[in-house]
Amino acid sequence: MSLAKSARFFTGTTLVFVLLSQPVSAQTSIGFADPEDISTLLEYRLPDWGYRSWDLGFNLGGSGGDSYFSDEQQTAYNNFLTELSTLFNFYRESEQRIYRVSSYGRGSYLNSRRSHQDMEESGHDLGGHLDLGGNWVQYLGEGPLSLRAGGRTNLDYGESIRENRDGQVTEEVRQFSRGQRYVVDLGAGLGRVRDVTPLIRAQRLSERLTALGRKALTPYQVQKIAHVLASEYGYRGVYDRPEKDFWRDVLQPMLNPDNPLSPYEIYYLREIMEEDVGPRREGVELQAGFFYRDFDNNYDPNGTHDIERGPALVFLWAKNLSLDHQVSLGVDGDYSWSSSQRYGANIANAGLNLAYLWTIADRYRWDTDLTLDAYYREFDDGRDSGIQRSLSTRLDSEFTIFIEDTISMNFRVRGSNLQENVSSSFDAYYERYSRRWNWSYGIGLTYLLDGVLY
Repeated sequence: MSLAKSARFFTGTTLVFVLLSQPVSAQTSIGFADPEDISTLLEYRLPDWGYRSWDLGFNLGGSGGDSYFSDEQQTAYNNFLTELSTLFNFYRESEQRIYRVSSYGRGSYLNSRRSHQDMEESGHDLGGHLDLGGNWVQYLGEGPLSLRAGGRTNLDYGESIRENRDGQVTEEVRQFSRGQRYVVDLGAGLGRVRDVTPLIRAQRLSERLTALGRKALTPYQVQKIAHVLASEYGYRGVYDRPEKDFWRDVLQPMLNPDNPLSPYEIYYLREIMEEDVGPRREGVELQAGFFYRDFDNNYDPNGTHDIERGPALVFLWAKNLSLDHQVSLGVDGDYSWSSSQRYGANIANAGLNLAYLWTIADRYRWDTDLTLDAYYREFDDGRDSGIQRSLSTRLDSEFTIFIEDTISMNFRVRGSNLQENVSSSFDAYYERYSRRWNWSYGIGLTYLLDGVLY
C-alpha cells in the first residue's frame, strides 16, 4: 500500500471512529461550567495521608518429564522449586513533607536432575535478591525551600553447584555471582510543583452533580473530596475491597438522608475516575543536588566496578491556563565523573521537555510533547581516548477519545531524530557520524469487558 493510500485509509478510519463514538456514548459532553475559574486549583494543598503494606509470598512447585525413542529412554528430568518473597511499603504525604520507604526480598532454591543415556547431571541453584530504598522531602516552614535525600541499594547473590557424570567420570562445576548497586542523592529545592489532578476530578464530580439536577459542591467540599481522591493509591495498597471503602469516603460529604443518591447516580458519579483528564500539575520548582552511584558486578577477574558521581539540576514549571489547558516545561542536566578498572570518563547530560495538554471536552483530550536530549562523553582508558556526542529530538502528539463505559481510542503520531558523532584515537584517529530519522503513527483501542460497583 502506497503512502498516499495509507494516509487516506488512516484519515477515513479516524473519521469513522469519531462519528461512531457519538451515539453510543453514555452522555453528552458537559465540560466545565466556568473553565476560566482556577481559584480553587491555586488554593489546593496536599492532604496529610499515607499507608503501610507488607506482603509475604511463598511459591512451591516442581516439573519433570522424559522422552523415549524406540522404547529406549533418551532424556529424563525433574525440578523442584521453593521460593519465598516479601514486600514492604511505607508512604506518607503532607504539605510539609513526603517520604517513602520500601524493601523487597526474594530467595529461591531449585533442585534439578537431568539424565541423557550415559550422562547424568544433578545439582542445585540458590538465588537471592534484596532491594532497599527510600526518599524524603522536607519543606521548611511555610516558605518555598525544601531539603531532599534519597537512596537505593540492590544486592544479588547466585550460586550454582552441578555434578556431571559421564560413565565413570564425575565432574563438579561451581559458579557464584554477586552484584551490588548503591545510589545516593542529596539536594535542595526552591518552589513546589503540586499534583492537582485530584482537584480536577473533584470539580468534575461537582459538574456531574449539576447535570443530575443536584446542587453543585461548595469550594470546601471540592477540597475535601480532592483530599480523598489524592489518596486513592493508598486504598488499593491497604484494603481487600478498595473500591468499596474509597467511594464510601468520596461520597460521604454529599450524602443527604432526605434525598439519597440512586444506584444510577452513584454509577454516573463514579465515572469521574474513568475520564481521561491527564496528569495535571501547578507550580514552579528548582532542584539542585549531588548524586553518587556505585556498581559492582561479579567478584571474579572479569567483574566490573564502576563509580559515578557529580552534580544535578532540575527545573520544573507547570501552569494551568484554565481548567482545560495546561502547559509545562522541564529542564534537567547533570555532570558526572565516571571511573572503573578499565577507563575513566566525564559525562554530561541535558534534557528539555515542553508539553501542552488540552482537554477539549470530558471525553476528548490532546497531548503534545517536544523533547530534546543532549549527551556528551569524554573517555580515556590508557590505550584509547575519544569523545562521543549525541543530540536527539522527539515530537509526540496523541489524541484520545473516551467513549464512556465501553471504549477508549487514541491516535498517535511520533517523529524522532538522532544525531551522533564519535571520535577516537585508538591505533589511529577516526571519526564517525550517524543520523537516524524515525516516524510512526497508530490507532489504539481499549475495551472494558467488565465493571463492578461495590
